[in-house]
Amino acid sequence: MSRLWIAVLVAMLLFPLLVVGQTRKPSEIISSAAGLRDAAEKTYSNYNRAFQAGTAKVREAGEEQEIPSKYWTDPIIALKPVKVYLHRVNVVVVQS
Repeated sequence: MSRLWIAVLVAMLLFPLLVVGQTRKPSEIISSAAGLRDAAEKTYSNYNRAFQAGTAKVREAGEEQEIPSKYWTDPIIALKPVKVYLHRVNVVVVQS
C-alpha cells in the first residue's frame, strides 16, 4: 500500500515539470489570424523571389509546388510543419 502512495506522490511532483516544459506554443508566437496570414505571405514572398532569381526548382504543371524549409518564416517554423506547399493561391502548412 505504501508503494502506491509513493508512486502517486512522485507522479504529482513530476506533473508540473511536464507542464512547464511546454514552452513556445504557436499561439504565443502567432497572436492572431492576421499574423499567420502575414507569415504565409512572407514565406511565399521568400520562395517567389528565389524562384524568379532562378535559385528555386521549377515544377512541372499540375505538380504541387513544395516550398523548401529554407524559405519558411519563424511563425511557420513554430507550427512544426511536415511540409509547406502552394495550392492554387494558398500557402498550405501540413502539420500531420
